[in-house]
Amino acid sequence: MAAPIRTHDGEVIAALSASGPAYRLTEERVHELVPTLLQGAQEISHRMGYLG
Repeated sequence: MAAPIRTHDGEVIAALSASGPAYRLTEERVHELVPTLLQGAQEISHRMGYLG
């Protein structure tokens, strides 16, 4: 799974991702981790000047 990293003008320049073996990264676990992954990507984007 991955979430976009954006510049100040909204351009996607990178992605923050998380991966693991299927037996640990079950569908249930993915649903638990998505909010944290998105929050991390948003924080990085914010530090890059993205306000959206």
